[in-house]
Formats: sequence, structure tokens, C-alpha cells
Amino acid sequence: MPIRIEGSVELDGNIYEYGIAFEFSEGFRELRVKDEKLTFDGVVVYSRVEAQVDLVATSTSFLVDWHVVALPIFQIRGQDNPIERFRSWMSRLVLIAPVPTSITSESNEESLYPDEHVSNCTDWFIGVLGLKSAI
Repeated sequence: MPIRIEGSVELDGNIYEYGIAFEFSEGFRELRVKDEKLTFDGVVVYSRVEAQVDLVATSTSFLVDWHVVALPIFQIRGQDNPIERFRSWMSRLVLIAPVPTSITSESNEESLYPDEHVSNCTDWFIGVLGLKSAI
């Protein structure tokens, strides 16, 4: 059974949708990429099934190692390219894994960033509120 991660975001009025699925293949101990796809306003930018990657705009196809995600390997210039804009946005994401029992209800000091387990949730919330009110 594959592990699938999907998400969409609106950037400057355009909708980007990205999805990737990983699976364990028989006889291997590592996850491999089963499929991957990026769309821009409903139009497929690139898609991948197992090792085969299809870059739709240029009608180009190439093979990638099954254990490598395709999104970071594209060599594309310019911020106007949908792959580069989405990749740039993703590079600024912060992934967190909240542990509710470790979250405190008091703020000790303001913070603009949550820690990995969001135990400083109140500090982070106060920090973000302070930043927004200053703008």
C-alpha cells in the first residue's frame, strides 16, 4: 500500500497542486517513488510513474532513479517557471510534528518560529501576533 502525500497552494492567484506516492517494493528495504505530479492551474507541468518522468511543456521524457524525488532535480532558470516558483515556495515551508502533551499554556518569550514539537505554541502565537500588529 503506497504512502501518498498531496497538497495545493495558491501563489499569486495561481493554483499549484503537488502529489507524490511512495511504496515498498518486494525485495527492497527502501521506499521508492511510485508516482509524482505537479499541476499549475489544472494543467499538468510534469508527471511521473515509477522511473518515467514526463515534462509536458517540452514533450520531454527521461528516467530517474526510483529512490529519487524528481521535483528538486529540475534545472530550470527564472522565477516565472511553475516548477521553480513552487519549489521556491516549498523551500520555505516548516514541517512540524505537534505533541499536545508537551505544549505549554503560558508564554515565556515571544518566538517567530515553532519548535519541532510545537511545545512553544503560545510563545509562537504571541510572536506572530506581535509581528502582524507591527506591520
